[in-house]
Amino acid sequence: KGVKNESATAMIQLGKMYLEGKGVIQDYTTAKELFEKAKAKEDLDANGQLALMYLNGWGVSKDIEKAKALFQEAYEDHNTATTYEMAKACLENKISTVSNGLSYLFDIAQRTGHSVCNDAKKTLIDYFASHTAVLDYKESLKIIDYFNDVYAVDPSILDKKADVERSLNIII
Repeated sequence: KGVKNESATAMIQLGKMYLEGKGVIQDYTTAKELFEKAKAKEDLDANGQLALMYLNGWGVSKDIEKAKALFQEAYEDHNTATTYEMAKACLENKISTVSNGLSYLFDIAQRTGHSVCNDAKKTLIDYFASHTAVLDYKESLKIIDYFNDVYAVDPSILDKKADVERSLNIII
């Protein structure tokens, strides 16, 4: 019904269902069409979905440059969820450097009002639990704050505390 009423949000949700094959037969072509219609309505979540399709070659020719452009457009419009997907792609060296991915994650973690903000904090903690890094003092303090924020809602993170401390040479 929402798609018939041309709701971009409904188009995104239905497109994700087709993309993932949840509740419908997986159909990348239909997913792409729905995401493009939502993008035409200036829905930036559509950019993220299209970027992931081009990044991974899901039903389209893999096109890293097109994925980067779609991600960048959403980032410039402060789309938190899409920026998070871009940051994860950077951490995997798919579209840019790990350093850029970390910068995007720090940016997202400072935002408020979106569930992805806590996901960004957790991703930073996971990264620093398994990678040695050199951060300046302010960034190290942010990681401590993020650790405490995530711990408040997810006590299971405590098992990564020693790894993060060792990686950053700090004590939380």
